[in-house]
Amino acid sequence: MAATLAVAAALAGAVVLVLAAVRLVGVFSEESAIAPATTLPAVTTTLPATTSAPPAAASAAAVTLTDDSGAVSITVPAAWSDTSGSPWFVEGAEVGPAITAAVDIEDWHSAWDTPGAFIGVATSGFRPDLGDFSGVCVRGPQQDRTTGSLVGTIQSWSSCGGAGSDFLVFRGEPEGGGFVVLVQLVSTDGSGPAELDRMLATFSYQG
Repeated sequence: MAATLAVAAALAGAVVLVLAAVRLVGVFSEESAIAPATTLPAVTTTLPATTSAPPAAASAAAVTLTDDSGAVSITVPAAWSDTSGSPWFVEGAEVGPAITAAVDIEDWHSAWDTPGAFIGVATSGFRPDLGDFSGVCVRGPQQDRTTGSLVGTIQSWSSCGGAGSDFLVFRGEPEGGGFVVLVQLVSTDGSGPAELDRMLATFSYQG
């Protein structure tokens, strides 16, 4: 009986060893085996060329506007034919001269799908900020800008009001101070940066 048990135990041990050997081989073959080298035919793929669309240029047809006091002048697209040179009021108080120009000023004030711009010159000590339009637009980059006599900052916004419009805000002043310029511009065709550049380049204030 003892001999039989001994034989059985020996056989069981042999089975364990064999199973262990199989598991080790399996581990090796799964993780370390290297497939024979295979030569594949060369494949040449031609991808279509991709280029970023250049920014839209400023409108070729442009007009120079002057506010009612004759102190401020700028150049804007001729299509922004609805204009106003009335003074800039904040909470009922006049803060300086201003110009508003748009395809339709009333629509420009009430919605985001009408191109146009406002430029105001605060001369009464009022200091406007760039504003926060994150509730209706997607915030874009902010960049410093020096143009002519003005040193300031541009904040860009996009996808405004669900209309897909771009909105640019510039705030700047001369190095010596004296007044603050605020520009708010709505663009629907990607030409906003070019139109803003032209406005700032042609801006003149005779205070």
